[in-house]
Amino acid sequence: MLDFDSVPGYTIHGFCKRILQEFAFENRQLFDQQLTDNNLLFPDVFRRYLRKELLSKYNPVSRLFSLYVKQSDGYLHNLEIRLGTFLQKEESSFQGSRHLMFF
Repeated sequence: MLDFDSVPGYTIHGFCKRILQEFAFENRQLFDQQLTDNNLLFPDVFRRYLRKELLSKYNPVSRLFSLYVKQSDGYLHNLEIRLGTFLQKEESSFQGSRHLMFF
């Protein structure tokens, strides 16, 4: 118990990040890999997904999605904002349940 103050404290995410960095070679990851804010990636990934998957002429949902966009407000940007807001709420509720771990 006397050494309790010298034990490093980590959130589960901090611990996982440390383990992934220490074992980067075994996990086939870059040694200096950095986490990126989802808000910066979402618009690009969302539009790329729409172009490649959802709006493909071979996807049976493509026509239904096009009708949805036309019937709602007609702007993909508004759908992107709504989905981004929803994902942020989901992510914050997940992050709110973090527990402090000591190792």
